[in-house]
Amino acid sequence: MNPTYASYQPGIFTIDVSQFSQGETLFAPEDMPAFLHEYCHYLQDITTISGIFGFSLWMRDLVDLTSIFSDGEGKIILLPLDKNEKDQPINQYRRFYNIFCGNADEVLHLDYKQVRFDRIEAEEKPVTIGDTTLNVRFNRIYMEGRAIPLEFRLIALQEMHACYAQQLAERHYLDRDPDLIFKVSASSLASYPYHFGDHLLEVFEVAMPLDLKFIFTGLCLDTIQAPTVFLTALEAIRGKTFTTEDRSVEDLTLVVEQSRRSCAYTNEEALANILPDLQKWSADFRRPDLATGLMWYTSMIMTSTNLKKELPIGFNGFFCQGINELAALYASFPAPAFYNNGRLDGQQSANGDAGQDIIFNMAHEAASSFWLLWKLYDFLCSPDIDAMMRKCKCPLYDHCTVRAVLDEEYTCLNSPWEIVKGKTTIPCAYGRTVTSMGLWQNSIDFNFDQ
Repeated sequence: MNPTYASYQPGIFTIDVSQFSQGETLFAPEDMPAFLHEYCHYLQDITTISGIFGFSLWMRDLVDLTSIFSDGEGKIILLPLDKNEKDQPINQYRRFYNIFCGNADEVLHLDYKQVRFDRIEAEEKPVTIGDTTLNVRFNRIYMEGRAIPLEFRLIALQEMHACYAQQLAERHYLDRDPDLIFKVSASSLASYPYHFGDHLLEVFEVAMPLDLKFIFTGLCLDTIQAPTVFLTALEAIRGKTFTTEDRSVEDLTLVVEQSRRSCAYTNEEALANILPDLQKWSADFRRPDLATGLMWYTSMIMTSTNLKKELPIGFNGFFCQGINELAALYASFPAPAFYNNGRLDGQQSANGDAGQDIIFNMAHEAASSFWLLWKLYDFLCSPDIDAMMRKCKCPLYDHCTVRAVLDEEYTCLNSPWEIVKGKTTIPCAYGRTVTSMGLWQNSIDFNFDQ
């Protein structure tokens, strides 16, 4: 989705809704399909193993950073940070995930009548993280008439899936109001990556309706090495036609599972490696905001896992069934936080349901913590002084409701990580984030001689 209109960043559980118009319950109908595109990305984060894997890697970076700032009270820590004791970048895990994900800025306007699929070239590449070396398959897709190959990685598959979600939502809303005009329609999105799935289906001579396209890509996303699983499954169904009136969903589920076996761990094996660490960190209440956020996240994983035992296609089926089913899905998996013109907004139930409001509030507090942790992480991992100086300011500075009471304008604007120093209580949301990172006991200085 065009970031100037709406955006969602993996692992932060916050949707930018600054451009959306308020509707009777959530947003105006002409905005809802675009919102549901971003909401689909959120669901990818909490219900697919590829999204959960990415989040766990970021958490490993946070744990490493926390160990630096929790080491030695009164210590002065110079930024930019050096490499760790194993000569690895301090944000090594997120760097690996970024390699695995691909370039989020690779949005291209390709004319698929002129620039068509030619071939896939796969490369098994060993990637070392700490003491572990992983073999990862990277897929380069060469297109006729284009010298530079497409690096087909996770972000591309996620965007294809979310574009199908947007198209399904448009269909639901047009069924209610055929004259409705969307502010940003799925058809207006760039051909790559959003509509690349349709091109590949055409090239591989696979026919299936929109509902099954969404379910198929969603099943592939719920695997480790999802892009490779998708391409392997696509080859396996070459020349076939699927409809919603036969056993196509079961057939596609089986094909994806068979493709997964050829190149990826099972979800159970992956979760067995991921969940224990997340649960261990969620029990560390020396950092209550981070611990509470991780408790919420692991509960979402378990809820999703239980859902898939009853419904193997997970949340994907709800998107296909209509507005009422989508509303029921949203009640169980509400978007936790909205970034709205400099504020982090939560939400309340439309009918004043106290139980629903508790669910909304818990999710919002967790997402707000992760959003602020990401901002602080991004600052601490900045590669140079110029980047750091751009990221010094508290990200909630402009609309902060407690800044006037604190009367610490300079600190909030230039060094918000100092806001907890000399205080007996944590004064604000950014202060809670600083405490979660262990920054309360050390000082930061800038190494201008880098």
